[in-house]
Amino acid sequence: FLAVLARALGPGRPLAQALPAAGITTLGILWLGLGGSYLVSISIECGAPAIYLLLAASGYRVERWEDPPSALSDPASTTLVLAEPSELPTDAERAAIDAFLRAGGHVIATGPDSAWFVSGKSIPRLPTGHSWNTMPALAPSPITAAAPEIAMASRATWTTTGWRVVPLYGDDQGPSVIEMAIGSGTVMWWEAATPLTNAGITASNNLAFVLASFLAT
Repeated sequence: FLAVLARALGPGRPLAQALPAAGITTLGILWLGLGGSYLVSISIECGAPAIYLLLAASGYRVERWEDPPSALSDPASTTLVLAEPSELPTDAERAAIDAFLRAGGHVIATGPDSAWFVSGKSIPRLPTGHSWNTMPALAPSPITAAAPEIAMASRATWTTTGWRVVPLYGDDQGPSVIEMAIGSGTVMWWEAATPLTNAGITASNNLAFVLASFLAT
């Protein structure tokens, strides 16, 4: 599965090439949407098919998660993608995701409200006059080495600080992408799901950013 086996690969190799070269044929990615139900819509309108089909067409198993987060299992082998949840989590949902992380799970949380699912907070961005912003790298990492800057919808900035939080991209208003350790697991928070959309994945270095993000989890 992605979270464990991808870590053994050499840096800088595209996911679609690196995993087959290593003999990896199963990829576990769970997409969790909490906007009234646990089913995320993989449709042309939501924009996810570009990356979804890239992975699936390369011979990997890509799953949509349709159950409550309390049903998550095999955390060390699973990357959970929170695809811009439109509602805040309940205490039980937040506790379940926290337990998943502390047991070695990996989460990519996208959108302002997703911060609440992973023990964080965000605030809306001040208007910039642009619907999308180009965000430069703020810290050295394998992810920022692969994508020195990214294009992201202008939505929010991460506000929770601490030794566990590493801002990866952002501007003078604050971080737009962070990485954080929780227990044995890791969280990436993006202010928007733009890089996963059909329009966004081709902008700037977004494809390299997405693939590097999965390889890092």
